Amino acid sequence: MFASCQLIFIAVIGLLPESLSPVEAICRENVQTNPYHCVKALQRIIYDEEGHLPTTETSVKVMYKSCLILVDNPTRAFVTEEKIVNLAVNIFQQCSKSAGRLQLPDDASIGVEIMQPAPPGSQLEAYNPDFELHRPSCHEVKVRVKIVQADCIKAYESLSTDPQGNISARNNLGTASVGATYKSCSLNIMTTDGSKIRMRKEDAETFFKTMVQKCDGKWGYINMIGAEGPNGRTIMHTFSDALPPRRMLA
Repeated sequence: MFASCQLIFIAVIGLLPESLSPVEAICRENVQTNPYHCVKALQRIIYDEEGHLPTTETSVKVMYKSCLILVDNPTRAFVTEEKIVNLAVNIFQQCSKSAGRLQLPDDASIGVEIMQPAPPGSQLEAYNPDFELHRPSCHEVKVRVKIVQADCIKAYESLSTDPQGNISARNNLGTASVGATYKSCSLNIMTTDGSKIRMRKEDAETFFKTMVQKCDGKWGYINMIGAEGPNGRTIMHTFSDALPPRRMLA
């Protein structure tokens, strides 16, 4: 397996022209990456039938072990797989084994960033693209009030749906993110790729309640299938914006 992936890496390098990209990469020398892991991560990007990034998505995140790759395409432009691979390999060449970011020479809004994923056990781990589906991630935030479970259920019940029962914006149109608040609990639901939410409210309710019960007053995160784009998923996140009351000095 290792030898075959080495051959893949050599083949990827061979896709580049002899000269480097005219754009200089921004390298983060204090953050080390593994090119072998990054090549494996690149292979996880799903393209459309013509070999382009899906135009339903504004960003793509993939990872393999120690390497996370982020592709930004905010204008939903037609971007070929070859361009993405070339950007990634240019980062490998310019930054060596360090993390880095590079934009397309002809469109600076489109870029590739190579980085490390969020560490295990951290609050941001739930945003790693390989985080286990349907597994609640709970984190205590002491500078905010404790969330009341019943408030989260009320917030969820207030969410709007489209005619097909999918969670939607207030106008029943598709959206990439939606939020609701009831007393102590704020709820945010978003797709990781900027595509529209395609998750039935009724189907997701059981998983949401499981997260709320397990987290029991803490901030909660849970990953779900439910994004229009093939590279995305949906994350439900409960939190509190309210500060605890100050204690009076004796």
